[in-house]
Amino acid sequence: MNSEGHNPISASGSVADEHAQQELARIKAERAKLRDAREKREAASSLADELARERRALLDETAVEKAVVEHGKLGEAIAAIYTTEGVVIVKKPNHMHYRRLQDKGEYDSKAAEAFVRPYVVHPDKSTFDAYVESQPATLTQAFDAATYLCGARAKEAVGKS
Repeated sequence: MNSEGHNPISASGSVADEHAQQELARIKAERAKLRDAREKREAASSLADELARERRALLDETAVEKAVVEHGKLGEAIAAIYTTEGVVIVKKPNHMHYRRLQDKGEYDSKAAEAFVRPYVVHPDKSTFDAYVESQPATLTQAFDAATYLCGARAKEAVGKS
């Protein structure tokens, strides 16, 4: 109770209400500053991300165009696998290499890699290894693309249904 006999916590317009309003305004102002900083950071990051995507797309398109010129039509002579790391381009495997794969009847990741590796035309082998290490499914995608160029899906290539 104050000297006038009122409870400052419960009285409307009291000192406690005024402090609570000030605290609320301070908290909202701090949150607004944080939100503004986050939005600025995200805008800068968004621009940087867009620039990186465009650079990657240019590199990928250039690699695909070069492979088309050197090896032939996309979807017939070569296949492109787009990953977040960059494009992987495989050329159509030699028919005898494909037959050896079929004769095995089934494959594991080592067999898939042995089959695909000679036909990776982009990127270079060490970069391809880095892609596969970063995203292991890249190897499976490259294998599927190579067998597709041979006229079959991976399951058909190894006699599975």
